[in-house]
Amino acid sequence: MSEMTGNTEYLAEGRSLRLRPMRFEDCADVIRFRNEEHVRKNYIYMEKLTLEEEERYFREKVETGRVLHLMICEKAEADRPVGCVVFNDMVSFLADPEGIPAEMGLFLGESSSVGRGYGKEAMYIACDYAFRCRGVRRLVSRIFTDNTASVNALLRCGFEIRETLPGVLRSNGTRKDMYLLEVTPGMLHPPYGDSNAQEDDEHRAGSDDPEKRNAE
Repeated sequence: MSEMTGNTEYLAEGRSLRLRPMRFEDCADVIRFRNEEHVRKNYIYMEKLTLEEEERYFREKVETGRVLHLMICEKAEADRPVGCVVFNDMVSFLADPEGIPAEMGLFLGESSSVGRGYGKEAMYIACDYAFRCRGVRRLVSRIFTDNTASVNALLRCGFEIRETLPGVLRSNGTRKDMYLLEVTPGMLHPPYGDSNAQEDDEHRAGSDDPEKRNAE
């Protein structure tokens, strides 16, 4: 279980990371992370986003509660943001918590944070927070099948592959297969003590298509 911090700004923490809600002033960091090549290559929507688009996303999705957007902060570096966790479909989930899962995605934008086990730790404490504090009963994530490190990280956290989504069209006109993975509270695995924890990756799933960001 993730430890809860005494600082009320932070919602949950692990050994190396804390999670806090995204603020409007984080938009510039989020865009910088999102537009890194190592992040964009794992998106459906691969084009670079603008600060104006991110600020509109914050106003329309984050402030209204349609999306739960958390900043991943590195404790050893004065809680500097290094990435994001996003839970989509929160409105649909709250309307039908028994039937509709929340969809999550995660990415690490700071290159210095990749390869340190942060992706798996952030994934675990975010899922744990969603289950314990937000009443989520089921989480799903979509990952390209060739994003092996992210798929393995999800599997090690307890996710299971439910189906393969063939030939998903990306914004650059190419098609790639994706996995749909799922986890419930009883399936979630803590990350600590895992010898493979360093197989970290900057994955993003779920909220990466323009319909999710702009059309809702």
